[in-house]
Amino acid sequence: MAGDPLGRLQELLERCQVEVRGESLGSGFFVAPGYLLTCSHVAGLHAGARVEVVWRERRKQERTFEGTVRAASPAPAVRGDMWPFPDLAVVEISGRCPDHPCVWLSDVVPAFHRPLVAAGLSAVYEPLNPRRFLASLSSRGVQELSSAEGRMLVLDGEITQGMSGGPILSTVSGRVCGVVKAARLQDSAMGGLATPMRGLRALDPDVYRRVIRAHDRFHASDSAWSKMADRVAGAGEGADGLTGAEERRLLAAIAELPEAAGSHEAAFLSIASVGTQLPDWELLDRRDVFTELAARDGEADDLPDALAYAVDLARQGSSRAHDRLSDRVVRAARRLGVSHAVRQRLQQAPVRSEQSSIIARLRPSLLDRRRYHVMMWRYEGADRVVAAGGESEALSLEEAVAVLAERLPEQISVMGGVSKPGLIEFLVPREVMDEDFSNWRLWPRWSWFLLGHKQHVVLRALERHEEPELHAAWVDRWERLGAGAVGDVLSCVCGRDGQNESLLGACFDSDPGLGALALAGSPVAPQLARVYDVAVASGVPVMLWQRGSQVCARSSNAECGVPGPGTCLTNQFLAHARQALATTTVDQLPERVRELRNEAVKLQQRHHVGDRLVILWDDPGRRIPSAPLVPTDEGVTA
Repeated sequence: MAGDPLGRLQELLERCQVEVRGESLGSGFFVAPGYLLTCSHVAGLHAGARVEVVWRERRKQERTFEGTVRAASPAPAVRGDMWPFPDLAVVEISGRCPDHPCVWLSDVVPAFHRPLVAAGLSAVYEPLNPRRFLASLSSRGVQELSSAEGRMLVLDGEITQGMSGGPILSTVSGRVCGVVKAARLQDSAMGGLATPMRGLRALDPDVYRRVIRAHDRFHASDSAWSKMADRVAGAGEGADGLTGAEERRLLAAIAELPEAAGSHEAAFLSIASVGTQLPDWELLDRRDVFTELAARDGEADDLPDALAYAVDLARQGSSRAHDRLSDRVVRAARRLGVSHAVRQRLQQAPVRSEQSSIIARLRPSLLDRRRYHVMMWRYEGADRVVAAGGESEALSLEEAVAVLAERLPEQISVMGGVSKPGLIEFLVPREVMDEDFSNWRLWPRWSWFLLGHKQHVVLRALERHEEPELHAAWVDRWERLGAGAVGDVLSCVCGRDGQNESLLGACFDSDPGLGALALAGSPVAPQLARVYDVAVASGVPVMLWQRGSQVCARSSNAECGVPGPGTCLTNQFLAHARQALATTTVDQLPERVRELRNEAVKLQQRHHVGDRLVILWDDPGRRIPSAPLVPTDEGVTA
């Protein structure tokens, strides 16, 4: 067996295998130093649960350790039902970690009828003394099972009691591609189910990232498994033409990069060919982006997709980790004959870390302005704006708002999840500006989650986006805001006295620095509606007000003068807004407004500036795809 790479891998597979004594007796296997993977129904269903782990380092050397469950799938709602997807648990060895090998994981699901090897405990031959057991299986592909609530790997072959939680080795790639979950019928060769390795992403994201990065670092320094896997795979060529060794080194270098902002989904779509859909499995780490791109054999420029992504990561910083990744990219490119393309990409300016967002539009129907069409996009960069479904049919305002609320949670999940503050841009006409978007409750399980308190909720002026003639002044005022404090330039307007359209227009025309307004009431109110229309047409990109408020009461007998930074100093909303935004730049404004909304709730102050605070924040660089304004077919479905 010494010269047989598959035989050597099976020996290593057995050495990585452990016995887990938790909720039940089952199997597990080491995936990173000090971490093992098993089934949740074996280890336990909550983080913090204690288990006993037995590792047979050699045939006659048995060691017992205490382990702690760090992440686990929940139990089924009805006792006795099949455990829902993914039925996985991550266990960390307590105390000093033994010097053990680790399996090499693969997200690639084995093709139909591909041969597999499963490892686990079996009491078939010795009922009172379960032993390590290897079973020859084959894949029947992945199927969606309602009872398991997920896409499970279906297996042919003999799966015995005690094998749950054990690893499944692909004899084609030489990597572990799944975890044994259940037998179809005990004591038979009727096969069963396994969880594909991508199911690991359905556990706690922080635990997943910690474990998978430790896994990648281990295999960059310990090649015992990977060398045999390369031989099992034949020429050793991985997806996108990378060898196993190159892939391991790249993944290890990616695992060492410092944390950075940005959406993994946006990074994936920026590299993948146009029209590529996001993977069914959530992208939790840069590693996931790399492996998903590698599995698709893309055609970005003349570079493999995964290598192009590694280049982009390498040029985003100047740390030792970035330099190490760059070096490994260059070495792989030299062997693949794409050195010139890599050098060109490395010399480009660093990828601009532009904030991704969801842009939701409510547009009045051209056939009946009392009805509205709903459309949504994922903004991932100026050249990457992806439609999230089609435009709805013409709906009443109430129906349109309901459709928007129904669609948003899914898109927020794609862009990072509700717990990760992201930018939500509502592109709406003036009459919808007082809709209570920031207090929407979109997650029934967490009824206290308010949209504008979790996410950066901003409004944008639909009228301006549909009038190209207005764009020049809009861009100019936005650029003049620059990196200065918004509080320094914030000006109050109320529409009173001489503030008619002509006077306001003259004020804006003579002062291009008027870029941020504190409206003394809601733009839906008649007096403020005129102010809002002139401000939008004049290119003012930032406006603040308190939802539902009426025009402010006068604080003196003086008439309201022309807008400007020095006017209306005794108005309470303006004074408080200037103080709150004294050090806030225009780029920081959405986050600062979210903070003020939460401060108002925390302090329970009805007159706090954050109470019912609304922000129009209209960055002219963030555009949706242009389309001709023609009457929309009323029969288009939502």
